[in-house]
Amino acid sequence: MAEEAAVAGGSQDAFLEEKSFESRFVFIIGPINDVLAKDTARRLIALATESAKPINVLISSPGGHVESGDVIHDIIKFIRAPVNMIGSGWVASAGAHIFLSVLKDTQSVFGI
Repeated sequence: MAEEAAVAGGSQDAFLEEKSFESRFVFIIGPINDVLAKDTARRLIALATESAKPINVLISSPGGHVESGDVIHDIIKFIRAPVNMIGSGWVASAGAHIFLSVLKDTQSVFGI
């Protein structure tokens, strides 16, 4: 019974991952750290490699490790695909640094 739930949950996770990739959304939610930075950088590079269409990044973060935020900020600047940044909830510290990595006309803020 628990095994079936794990498989169902795993297939739902795979489905949601596929749909977020297809819709070109990247989520940065929670504290910024090296694991999140690596995952985010990989996703951004994969999406940019697949197409030059815009990538949407949703960020809601209290901040965290500054150098990890720098990695995400620099990758956003490096890739050729344009990035639309969506801030929701709390966007502070390293999160604000990431949010400001795009041009002002590609920024959206919600939850203020």
